[in-house]
Amino acid sequence: MGRNRFKLAGKRSSVAELNAQLGNIVAERVQARADADAAAAVFHQAKQEFTVRFQQYSDKRVARSSLFDGEATETHRSRINAARISEQEACTQKASEASSASSELAVAQEASTTAGRHRDACQTEHDTAEAALVAAVASSQIDRDLLASLLAIDPQSISKLRLRIGQVDHAVLQAEAALAERQKDLATALAAGTPEIARAQLEAERTGLDERQAGRQSQNGAIRSQLEGDDAVRASVVKIDHEIVAAKEVAIVWKAVNASVGSRNGDRFQRFAHTRMGGAAA
Repeated sequence: MGRNRFKLAGKRSSVAELNAQLGNIVAERVQARADADAAAAVFHQAKQEFTVRFQQYSDKRVARSSLFDGEATETHRSRINAARISEQEACTQKASEASSASSELAVAQEASTTAGRHRDACQTEHDTAEAALVAAVASSQIDRDLLASLLAIDPQSISKLRLRIGQVDHAVLQAEAALAERQKDLATALAAGTPEIARAQLEAERTGLDERQAGRQSQNGAIRSQLEGDDAVRASVVKIDHEIVAAKEVAIVWKAVNASVGSRNGDRFQRFAHTRMGGAAA
């Protein structure tokens, strides 16, 4: 009995728990229904917003299509990006060229400054030379026409004249050196004093030396003529030697012919040959 009561109490407790759980489930179901309704309302609102946004998107696509001539967004974006990149590269190239041009401009300005300084120096030298020329003309009192004719000479002729002047100066220096040498010889001769031998005797000895020199020259001419005659004789002897050698060669040939042709001892051919050679000699 007590055991049944205990079981009944346990079942009643289980039923109470199940009722509590059922109440919770019902409450959760009601809450879920409310959440579902709220979600449906939110979905319906989102669907309406999507419909509105999609309609706006469609309208904008239609408006954009008229603006880009029906070009796709990706194609348009790629083309615009490529054009932008090309423009950036062109700007970079222009900046590089501008930097190079700036460097070249700086170099040109430096060269211009250097050329200006050189021009100023040349102008100063020109003014100095002109002042010196004016002073030289004033001091030398050269006629203006003569000066103008001198200044009108072409540079090539001036170069030739300068070369000629240099040659003349060199010749003058050589003449001055020779004159100094002769003056030195004269001073040496004067320092030696008058020779002890009389002038007439010296002139007679010089005349004798000249005559002996003329005789030697005449003798040299005779010897030269004799040598030329000896050379001619030697040449004729050499020619005769060559003729003798040639005659010996011919005699050797005829001797061989005489030994091999004619009678037993060759007398017949020898007499014939002598007759022929004698007739040819005649």
